[in-house]
Amino acid sequence: MEPVEGDRPVMTLLLIRHGQCTSNLEHLVSGRTDSALTEQGQQEAQLLGNYFRKQNIPIDRIYSSPLLRAYKTALALAGDRQQVIVDPRLIEKCYGVCEGIAESDWFKMMSSSGSDVYHFMPEGAEPSDDVHQRLTDFFWSVVNDVLPEPSVTPAPPTNGHSSSSDGQVARRTTIAAVTHGAVLFGYALFFMLELGILTLEDPTSTPICNTGVCRLDFWRDDAGKITGKTVYLNRLDHINGANFSVKRVAAGKMYQED
Repeated sequence: MEPVEGDRPVMTLLLIRHGQCTSNLEHLVSGRTDSALTEQGQQEAQLLGNYFRKQNIPIDRIYSSPLLRAYKTALALAGDRQQVIVDPRLIEKCYGVCEGIAESDWFKMMSSSGSDVYHFMPEGAEPSDDVHQRLTDFFWSVVNDVLPEPSVTPAPPTNGHSSSSDGQVARRTTIAAVTHGAVLFGYALFFMLELGILTLEDPTSTPICNTGVCRLDFWRDDAGKITGKTVYLNRLDHINGANFSVKRVAAGKMYQED
């Protein structure tokens, strides 16, 4: 059950995929290989930042993967309002010897291995368990800082939005994390499934587009346990009316939005 406004502090987590990069455009497996935003990707990132500013949606902290395509997207989201915190735990999965190969070749290799998109392990690739661990580490470090256990005194707020007039924890703190496609639909969303706050008929077919935004809200229940709900997945309101289409990526499929 969602807390009543003013009842207890809420942390809003915005999980955001980076804008279109050159590897996306060329249908290559990016992984840890750095790839610059394309002209369209820069527009997507700028529209994202403009949308949050025009809608007067405050963001208290913005975290980013260290890879250029994510960091540049995070900078556009932040504008001149705040700094971007680079966190290596948000980096894309490493695909080892498959870094930079055509996506079509990747899917053929995966299919011939008899594995699925989350467990296919080419030579030198980062194990899925390692990706899962670093993402859960990131989540719990943030949520325990923003929503400390009742016996823990919270750190002083960093700005007006995350504070209240009596100096206590704010009713709502918004955290944005700009990361990557495989990290999002391959691991972050499955982690939310494990927490029991996300229900999907087929999570492997949930597409997260370039600059797609996922919002999840968290709070502590009466027993002090973290709970929450999914508000939306893959929102693209910021590019409504743009003169370009958005490429969707979903666990083995790639297609253009109609």
